[in-house]
Amino acid sequence: MGIVRPDIIVHSREDETIYPQNYLVIEAKKKSNTDHDEYKVFSFIIDKRFLYKFGLTISYGSDKENIIGKLWYFNGDNVVPEPIKIPKA
Repeated sequence: MGIVRPDIIVHSREDETIYPQNYLVIEAKKKSNTDHDEYKVFSFIIDKRFLYKFGLTISYGSDKENIIGKLWYFNGDNVVPEPIKIPKA
């Protein structure tokens, strides 16, 4: 994957006996998320160096009335994106 830096990560270093300790990776954009943003989140979930439990792509400026996003997670077989659309007001 090379050097890739997501916008936000949530992880723990509390107990080094627990693996993985990576919980959430987020790509947030003012405009629409790109295929590259989604691939980045997907990759952090499946890459054995990271194994994030959840990923989130969020766009907070592409729609005047809603925050648009996708929640990504591994369901045991595949990485699944769940669409999210939440009113801003």
